[in-house]
Amino acid sequence: MASVVRHIDYKPFFELIEEPFNTVASPRFFYLSPIHAIALNKSVSAVVNRKGVSVVYGDVGTGKSTLARIMHDHFQEQGFISVLLTNPGYVSENALMRTINEAFEIKPGRSLKDNEDRLKAFLLENGEINNKTIVLIIDEAQELKLPLLEAIRRILNFESDKKLLQLVLFPQEEFRAKLQDYRTRNFRRRIVDASTLDRMDVDTIGKMIDFRWRVASGNKQHPFT
Repeated sequence: MASVVRHIDYKPFFELIEEPFNTVASPRFFYLSPIHAIALNKSVSAVVNRKGVSVVYGDVGTGKSTLARIMHDHFQEQGFISVLLTNPGYVSENALMRTINEAFEIKPGRSLKDNEDRLKAFLLENGEINNKTIVLIIDEAQELKLPLLEAIRRILNFESDKKLLQLVLFPQEEFRAKLQDYRTRNFRRRIVDASTLDRMDVDTIGKMIDFRWRVASGNKQHPFT
């Protein structure tokens, strides 16, 4: 006889309104630890001062994706032109450029050169003439193949007396090895700032649990030791 799998909702037992430990990234449940605050402030400063490329490394479960979302929302609130791309494992340079153009609401072209030219025209009009800060945030940036990094580098090379595109990458740790490849040396020189989201210590984990529980319960204290 086949067994029946039942889903047990633990929220009523603990008098919770929401799930405090859902695996879906949510800024509301994000605990800004000192490590996350440093990474956030360094990258925001690099963007505000239009320095170019910054990188925030973090393994799975360190809050990388949520921090990327928080940063994107912050830039939009500041009036910046900001887009957030996730899982950028595109099959070609042209596919990446088309996606970037669509994210910036630029009508995509057919060829790689056409898409690059359209993006450059957008950067010139908004970044140079209208003095807008334009930000591209890429989560899971370790998925970027070497040709895609080279395509991004070509766009970063398009600047006048200021860097017109601000790039923030959120990769896992294996991205470090990719940057050691001799073919990425020109891209590597573009990086002005890098941070690492280390795993939390026991004290910080306790504070994170308390924070999430209070958000999910309506500011009640959790029952755990």
